[in-house]
Amino acid sequence: MNFFAGPFIGEFGWELCYWHGWLRKIKKNYLKNEKLIVSSFPGRQPLYEFADEFISLPQFYLDKNFTQRGYFIDLDREYEKKEYKIQFQKLLKYYTTLYKGENILQINNFPQKKYTRNLFLRTLKKVEKNFFTKSIASDEDLNSYLKYCNHHPGINIPNPLFLNYPKIDNKYIPQTPTNDDQLWTSLKPTNDGKKYREQFLENYDRNKNIFTLFPRKRNDRRPDKNWSKDNWMQFIDLLIKEYDCLIVICGTREGAYFHELENNSNILNLINVQKDLHLDLQLAFIDISKIAIHGRSGSCNLSMQNGCPTFMAGPEHDRYRICVYDNPMNSKINYYTEYGVNPSPKSFFNEFKKYFNHLYGN
Repeated sequence: MNFFAGPFIGEFGWELCYWHGWLRKIKKNYLKNEKLIVSSFPGRQPLYEFADEFISLPQFYLDKNFTQRGYFIDLDREYEKKEYKIQFQKLLKYYTTLYKGENILQINNFPQKKYTRNLFLRTLKKVEKNFFTKSIASDEDLNSYLKYCNHHPGINIPNPLFLNYPKIDNKYIPQTPTNDDQLWTSLKPTNDGKKYREQFLENYDRNKNIFTLFPRKRNDRRPDKNWSKDNWMQFIDLLIKEYDCLIVICGTREGAYFHELENNSNILNLINVQKDLHLDLQLAFIDISKIAIHGRSGSCNLSMQNGCPTFMAGPEHDRYRICVYDNPMNSKINYYTEYGVNPSPKSFFNEFKKYFNHLYGN
């Protein structure tokens, strides 16, 4: 039997922390001799080195630019809710047509922060009727695992990673697999990613220290996590003055500052590369970086899952979550909390300098 995982249409941070590791363990423990097909956003192949086949979400769905933070959908965006339903039906039809006549089981109860009571936005039962078989009699071990692998305090959830997670004390509790239910590996770029990286570096001095930098910017959600653009620029100037380094600017136009920043001998801006190269190129540069620098964002999980030393600022109350719980590979990280998410550029730089010296000496 073949197995289809996805399509994943949620937040990148959740895909990093709670999805690919879960599928990797399922593949190793239960599907060694079965074909596993994974579908997600274009360019996410480096997360799924274990998959037998990767399929990008179709362009007609991507063109709609739906929020990947699905819990917005139950708010007052009536047009988006209506359009989302239409496009999601088209999305299901797309996969149905793609695998018409094949005997495939879908693993699509992916974890997501989806504050919704809308039944349509759950995994649709009709998918099982006209796309995938319900029977997995030949895979009793997997079937048993899926019945017990996820629990909430006092609640046993028979359907793992159910989108519409339970209400406890009148609050919706995000439902995720535990670290024990996931299998982690050092995330690496593909050979194509390395090739593209070398092409980018042809015009740069290879003796420079390389720092990858993720300057988070969000206007629609948690702007309080943003460090200002001016602060980032001052920090970049301090890095260049001290180290004459190559700073690789990472992120997306929607989620990072500096998409307009031009390349020079100290700046390599990846924000405007084609989207299906983003992740692979970021990993390729993280893989040779001295330190990866982040705002208060889930992007830190990318460098920590690669094993690159990570540096960021944030509030003290998030320390355990970032440095321990979401760091299953126990990667090196300096989580600077003295000023929360808003240190001065100078204090942020001074802490960075101490961290660099600690790692590499001076």
